Amino acid sequence: MLQRLDPRAKALSLLGLLIVAALVRHIPLLVGMYLGTLLLAAVSGLPLGFFIKRVWLFIPIFTGVIVIPATFSFITHGHVVLTSGTGTGMPRG
Repeated sequence: MLQRLDPRAKALSLLGLLIVAALVRHIPLLVGMYLGTLLLAAVSGLPLGFFIKRVWLFIPIFTGVIVIPATFSFITHGHVVLTSGTGTGMPRG
């Protein structure tokens, strides 16, 4: 279904949906957007099992690549703002 659309229209739609998803504050709306994505994938002829595996494999890997370096103080220098575990939450130094 989406293969027949103009590439510029797809790019603008994707950008708009990314902005909306980033600004959403309600989980049911995000779930609805995800279900809409699954519906579009099914209508476009993509195998849903392959689509779901690919998406849910990529999300944790991408998130880990972005978040893990920021969690270690030897990679990201700066003052500790909040400690986890037995820390007091007060900045060190």
